[in-house]
Amino acid sequence: MKERIISKELVFEDYFKIEKWIYQYEKDNGELTEPVDRMALKRSDSAAVIVYNTDTKKVLLVRQFRHCTYEKGPGWIIETVAGIIDKDETAEDAARREAIEEIGYRVHGLEKIATFYASPGYSSERINVFYAETTNADKVADGGGMEHESEYVETIEFTLDEIAEAILNDEINDAKTVVCCNYILKKYGY
Repeated sequence: MKERIISKELVFEDYFKIEKWIYQYEKDNGELTEPVDRMALKRSDSAAVIVYNTDTKKVLLVRQFRHCTYEKGPGWIIETVAGIIDKDETAEDAARREAIEEIGYRVHGLEKIATFYASPGYSSERINVFYAETTNADKVADGGGMEHESEYVETIEFTLDEIAEAILNDEINDAKTVVCCNYILKKYGY
C-alpha cells in the first residue's frame, strides 16, 4: 500500500506539533483515493507503568487534574504512572523515571504489556505500557510530580478487588490505565 503526500504544513508548534496534511492512499484495488485533508497531532511516544506493591498487595495509581476531561467529567482522573519518553531514553527507562517522579518508588521487573497508538485517527503518539513491582523499602522520593511541569500528582492505592470495581463503575476510565488494570487483574486470577 502506498501513500502520496500532496502537501504538509506545520500549523502549530509548542508542547506538541500540529501538521496539516493533504494526501492520497492506495485502496485494495490499486487506485488512489481522492485527496484527504487532515490535521495530525505530532507528539513523542510515552511510557506508562502499573505498579504493584508486593508488601501491601496494592496497586499504586495516581490521580491528577486533566483539563481536557473537565467538561465531560470530574477533571480529576485516576491513571497509571506515565509520561513522555525523553530524547535518548528507552521506554523502560522512562517508566522507571516516571515512577520515582510521580509516586516516589523505584520499580523492579518491568514486564511489557503492550504498545499501542493513543488515538491513531489524529495522533502519532504510541504508548508503551508495562507492569512492575515495588516494595515498601523501594520508597526513595516523595513523588507528586514535577513542580516545574505544573504537575500535582496524588498517589492512590487500590486492592485488586477495588480495581475491578472501579473499572466497572467507570471510576477508572483512562484507556492506558484500563488496559494495565485488566492486565494485572488477569495476572492475579481475576
